[in-house]
Amino acid sequence: MGERLSLGYFLDIQGTLLSDKDKSLINGALELVEYFNKNSIAYTFVTNNTKQLSEELIEELHKKGFSFPNERFIDPLMVLKSLVGKDSIYPFGSEAFCTLCEKMGLKISQNPDAILVASHDKFDSKSFARMIDFVLDGARLIGMHGTSTYVKNALRYPGVGAILAMIEYATKTKAQIVGKPSEVFYKKAYEIVKKQNPSLDLKDIIMISDDAIGDLLGAKKMGIRTNLVLSGKCKSRQEISQISHKLDKIDSDVNEILKGLK
Repeated sequence: MGERLSLGYFLDIQGTLLSDKDKSLINGALELVEYFNKNSIAYTFVTNNTKQLSEELIEELHKKGFSFPNERFIDPLMVLKSLVGKDSIYPFGSEAFCTLCEKMGLKISQNPDAILVASHDKFDSKSFARMIDFVLDGARLIGMHGTSTYVKNALRYPGVGAILAMIEYATKTKAQIVGKPSEVFYKKAYEIVKKQNPSLDLKDIIMISDDAIGDLLGAKKMGIRTNLVLSGKCKSRQEISQISHKLDKIDSDVNEILKGLK
């Protein structure tokens, strides 16, 4: 128990704690968070949410039964303004994401200083052509996160990370990432757990996620321990066989992780 208490956790949400299919609770999700609470183990939710306001998602988690202080939560929307500043933007993503940009008071322009790319299952060649033109005209390329794939209705679409790689190649421009696996974003998450347990170093943090490429490899580069769950984007060890050796641990779901902690 002593070693477990000296660890901190970054908890991904979608595909890890909540089902990609219908946002229902994944087996062991509530129990894992309750275990952390009961044993005073430091943790924070670290999500790439771009579909609803941060406070709305926090409230949704509470309604599903998760008990946690609101400050133990971070998503890209909470750090976006510090990255964009007063620059004008053009959003690429779902209608919900574009609406969020308006709600947040971001200056939307047809001649933007930066473009923001979020997950969307309706991107087409014209969407990508517009991204390329904006970037070649001088707009900064900003990804809301770097996910490898995006799951909707049991289909896996190219994630923001995959789209950014394509636009980077086409424009010879380096993208900036707001959420995971941005080093800046992970450091902000680290500050949250360090407030709970000041003795924690980055090497004492375990990132639990269903995205091996988009979340865990970036965390690993920072010295953060990695724990993949096969309850979301990744369905089997075979799918990530080429990179599995880079991960510290692979479990079927968070319930299996919880069993190992008890």
